[in-house]
Amino acid sequence: MKRFLILIALVAASAASYAQLSWNAKIGMNLSSFTGDVEQTNPKFGFHFGVGMEYQFTQLFSLQPSLMYTTKGVKAENADARVSLKYLELPVMAAFRLPVAENRNIVLKAGPYLAYALSGKLILDVYDGINLSANAFKHYNFEANGETWDYAGANRFELGLGLGIDYEFSLFFVGLNGGFGLTKFYGDGNEAVRNMNFSINVGFKF
Repeated sequence: MKRFLILIALVAASAASYAQLSWNAKIGMNLSSFTGDVEQTNPKFGFHFGVGMEYQFTQLFSLQPSLMYTTKGVKAENADARVSLKYLELPVMAAFRLPVAENRNIVLKAGPYLAYALSGKLILDVYDGINLSANAFKHYNFEANGETWDYAGANRFELGLGLGIDYEFSLFFVGLNGGFGLTKFYGDGNEAVRNMNFSINVGFKF
């Protein structure tokens, strides 16, 4: 037991002596949709941007929290209606770095994220010949033209799981990421609907 504790202490000391902190900025494009009890929809294009940091415990392992502004949503199959959502998102990713050449790395990432919807709209291109735009989160309902769509209590908060892979070259990187909502956006039980988002981004480390 004593030898095991000494080994743990040596590993911790080694990690502490190597620890490095860096910052980054990134921007990219999203392709989002809903999962669950939803039919006849198409993915919706969006965007994201934000800043992040990386705390490297060793050459191979690091922690990467970020603060992102990101858009999500979905389109009806006939494109007459769409849901447009804007989130502030905080992913915290554990990253494993695989060197492939000098100043070239592949980085595998996974971890949770927490998001808060800053705003949301249900946009109807045609409704009895009238164009409508409705705030999604006023009293957790969509409202327009004097009528109310009870959207089963749309949820501003989202907890999800993120996965990703980056390719680093010098101070730059490109990445592919997926975000899968674990908490519902609206609905209950078997009728619950959740966010799903895929993205590509480019970034710069400083």
